[in-house]
Amino acid sequence: DLTGTILTGADLSNTNLTDVDLSGRDLTGATLAGVDLSDKDLTGTILTGADLSNTILTDVDLSGMDLTRTIFRNVDLSDKDLTGTILGGADLTGAILPDDYITADDLSGRELTGMILEGVDLSGKDLTGARMVRVDLSGMDLTDTILTDANLTGANLSGAILTNTNLVGINLAGAKLVGVDLSGMDLTGAILRGTHFTGVNLTGVNLTGAKLIGVDLSGMDLTGAILVGADLITVDLTGTILTGANLENA
Repeated sequence: DLTGTILTGADLSNTNLTDVDLSGRDLTGATLAGVDLSDKDLTGTILTGADLSNTILTDVDLSGMDLTRTIFRNVDLSDKDLTGTILGGADLTGAILPDDYITADDLSGRELTGMILEGVDLSGKDLTGARMVRVDLSGMDLTDTILTDANLTGANLSGAILTNTNLVGINLAGAKLVGVDLSGMDLTGAILRGTHFTGVNLTGVNLTGAKLIGVDLSGMDLTGAILVGADLITVDLTGTILTGANLENA
């Protein structure tokens, strides 16, 4: 009987909770690895940061729950309705997700903030307006991926393959781009406030109307770049090559 027991941060790994009512309980940071939670009513239950690795969640309703930083390693979520569910920072390594959550071609507007996407194929996906704050996309193949108006604030795209990727209106504020080829790409209206560019090819890039506040472009080659109406406030252009660049109204 766990009535009245403080369960925040508790280690309940492999515990038999068959007759335990978890509704409304605060399980923040608790470890429930390997626990069978089948048919559990989790109404009002707080599971942020909890470890649910290898748990069984048959007939458990997770819709609308805040599962920020919750660990779902090797958990079968294939039959779950994740409508309105917040999975920011959740660890889904080895988890089986609903077909329409990450594997669908149309992921527009999806909440993927902080999610671990290692091994997920996002090439050719439509992520228009998706929220992907602080996601690690380093080295990923994003060929033909649509990231129009997506929010990738603080994301890591170092070494990512961006062949024919649609980046119009993307928010890359504070994002890290190392060794990325953006030559000739269209970043019209992109938010690049504080974006970290290192070893990036920006020749011929279209930055029309882009916000580049606080960006260090010193010594970079922007030959033929289009910067019409771009916000270059506090941008460091020391030694920047701007041969043939269009800076009208910038």
